[in-house]
Amino acid sequence: MRATDYERAALPHDPPARSLHSFAELASIQFARDLLYDDQGRPNDLWRRFADSVSLYDFTQPNLNGARDTTLAALGGYDATSIKMITDYLGGLGSYARQGPAYFHTSQDVAGLVGQAAMSPRLGTQVRCLRITVTVHEGPTSFRLSAVVAPPGGASLPPADAPTATTSSSTTTTNQNASGTNASGSTTSATTSTSTTSTSTQPSLNYPFTLLEIRENDEIVGTAPPSQPASA
Repeated sequence: MRATDYERAALPHDPPARSLHSFAELASIQFARDLLYDDQGRPNDLWRRFADSVSLYDFTQPNLNGARDTTLAALGGYDATSIKMITDYLGGLGSYARQGPAYFHTSQDVAGLVGQAAMSPRLGTQVRCLRITVTVHEGPTSFRLSAVVAPPGGASLPPADAPTATTSSSTTTTNQNASGTNASGSTTSATTSTSTTSTSTQPSLNYPFTLLEIRENDEIVGTAPPSQPASA
């Protein structure tokens, strides 16, 4: 889609020309909105499956130990038989019921299960990011704090907003009319959109992880039930 296509929408806007920062932004994308939302504008089952199978963060290899069957099929190229073997092994199901749930330490562990030829270089066994959820209860009241952290060399935030190659007419109109006076009486202008970086030096926490996300009492995507083993 072009920027001019969104100018003719019921609510005209300019696409940010960047990767998604949240799954809620899918509602503003034409065609994706038709596929992933129902007639009432609510996320449908396909939306939930999509959000449960992909990540908003940037990293090299998804962790095979936590991958959904859709991820195993799309990135790993595994067939239904291999997917069932992997999910049974991880969940302690089927022929692996006696040993209980397990996980893959290295890619060679995967090769030993599905065969060297079927091992996918696009899937790994390392944790690239981890969601930590803490819930505190006091009587009928509860408070939930959820954070996503990444180890050194792990996942990173999506790229910052990228300017579009062309400026649409709606953007030009907005910039022309954006200068004005705010509630405090100071003058504002759209031409000063670039932010300045503070030169103050912050003390180093020597924290071994990068904090990618933190939410308080918010709905967390990714709470769908585990994938069912694929049929043979």
